[in-house]
Amino acid sequence: MLFARFSTTIGLEGKLQQVEGRFYRMSHGPVWFLADEEMIMELEREIGMARLEPLKTVLVEQERGMTTWVVRK
Repeated sequence: MLFARFSTTIGLEGKLQQVEGRFYRMSHGPVWFLADEEMIMELEREIGMARLEPLKTVLVEQERGMTTWVVRK
């Protein structure tokens, strides 16, 4: 089982400054890699994982989404 919590664009589509690909400039300056729902679903298919719970995302001051992903192989 994998339990992961990481930064995503989920819930903030079109509100972030995209630099290139999945890299975004954050409001406090640095450039971060942010996953998106498409990437998560692609990983599940490629690696053959089954989602144990729906994705859960908390928006942090409209700056980033923190997503919890629980899967098993």
